[in-house]
Amino acid sequence: MQKKRVILVYAVVFVAFFCLLLRLFYLQIFDGSILSKAASTQRMASSEVLKDRGEILDRSGIPFTDRDKKVTLVLKPDMLRGKEAEIDEISSLLDVNSLKLKQEITFKREPILIETDETKKNSIFNLNIQGITAIYSLIRNENSYIANMS
Repeated sequence: MQKKRVILVYAVVFVAFFCLLLRLFYLQIFDGSILSKAASTQRMASSEVLKDRGEILDRSGIPFTDRDKKVTLVLKPDMLRGKEAEIDEISSLLDVNSLKLKQEITFKREPILIETDETKKNSIFNLNIQGITAIYSLIRNENSYIANMS
């Protein structure tokens, strides 16, 4: 009786282990590329974004310093690989070398940052291509206003 229980426990452990191996094989071979793309869309890329500081105004409401809005497009290579037509459209709208952009998308893993203006950003977002986001930030204009007068 004791020997039958031991054999039964071994059989249950073996079947459970075999089922786990089958599931692992299925996930790696059949769903691997789909799961890889899903993981890359959820991955967060760390890029330094400076915190905005408040405007300093005089009593008339005129700012002492001048800051311009900067738009940076973030291209995610994992989501754009193999989309040659979309990359060509992006490069033509951004006035960037298409061949160079394709090479960067093919070989880079981290996001590609491209500075642009609001109109180009809007025209690219109208294409509805996944894998492109925008970051807004303010940069200080060094050549104007009271703060730079001396």
